[in-house]
Amino acid sequence: LSNRAAEKIFGWSPEEIVGKEYPLLDPGTGETVESIIHNIETLGKGTHYEAKRARKDGTIITADIYATPLLDNFDRPNGFLAIIADISDIKAVAEANQKLSEERDQLLRRLRLLFDRMPIGFILADKDLNVLDWNPQAEKIFGYTHDEMIGKNQFDLIIPPERYAEVKGVINNTENTNETSIYTHENITKGGRRIMVEWHDTSLYD
Repeated sequence: LSNRAAEKIFGWSPEEIVGKEYPLLDPGTGETVESIIHNIETLGKGTHYEAKRARKDGTIITADIYATPLLDNFDRPNGFLAIIADISDIKAVAEANQKLSEERDQLLRRLRLLFDRMPIGFILADKDLNVLDWNPQAEKIFGYTHDEMIGKNQFDLIIPPERYAEVKGVINNTENTNETSIYTHENITKGGRRIMVEWHDTSLYD
């Protein structure tokens, strides 16, 4: 027995396939009709799995299969029922997303390595100058560790009060022009020492 939905998936009409040797196996998997029957009979109940199956035109699809034995009056298998859905497109999208995720993670690891090893201080902050990230060279310049600075505001720790207005003006100009602002002003280290720092500020947009 084969319905029209199976014909749409595999390309064989019911007249072409009913009573014939099972033609749907992918020869590349080594799977056999006997192994399928054995697995279903061993479980003795419905089984759900994914498998490669062949279409009439030779293309291979990924099928989602629910198979169960059909029992006679003595609970002996005398046939099998399989409900099959073509999930090739779903699997292809999932595999593409997985690949993109892996590539993204690899890129982030590389960026993290670059961030940690660059020879200049690099500070990532929100528009209010709350610190989001702080690299090892910034630790050396200002004396604060990464953990001490995350979530802290730069105005509270490294910018002298008399420079507040100047820094705010530079930040506003950077946001409005979408250009890198380069300027030098005095900052404060953890130990209270005043140092001159050259800043290159760039706005990031989501």
